[in-house]
Amino acid sequence: NKVVFKKLNLEINDGEVLSIVGPSGIGKTTLLKIIAGLCGADSGKMVIDGQKINVTEKNQNALIGVIFQDFNLFPQYTVLGNITLAPRIVKNIETDQANSKAKKILDELGIEDKADLYPYQLSGGQKQRVAIARALAMEPKILAYDEPTSALDEFSTGQVVE
Repeated sequence: NKVVFKKLNLEINDGEVLSIVGPSGIGKTTLLKIIAGLCGADSGKMVIDGQKINVTEKNQNALIGVIFQDFNLFPQYTVLGNITLAPRIVKNIETDQANSKAKKILDELGIEDKADLYPYQLSGGQKQRVAIARALAMEPKILAYDEPTSALDEFSTGQVVE
């Protein structure tokens, strides 16, 4: 019953970065969840490349990738399994192709040697990079981060930003 945002109007062009900054509890994560279709808003609309998206109901959209600060990795899957699960199931990408793409992303993030490990075997920064790789593997139009570099050291932060 709490009003988080009222009359919010944003236009973000391709390649632009928008940062939402504020104290804990003001609704930053809620906004990300609404944008990603993980929870509904009371009213409003969203248009991505001319495609209208109903924000009043849950309806996860493949155009939007979200990386949450707690990573949400599946503990029963390896790093490679976490990254390739959605592309194989949602986009029907062949396993070999999904694996190849995932390994390329892992290489770009500097954790290619972690592909066969499970989440419990990773540091916080490594888990965060796996979550980023998982989102990138779906080739989203929009990538929404919740605390994108909170668990990363300076070098890893630079890799993620790049």
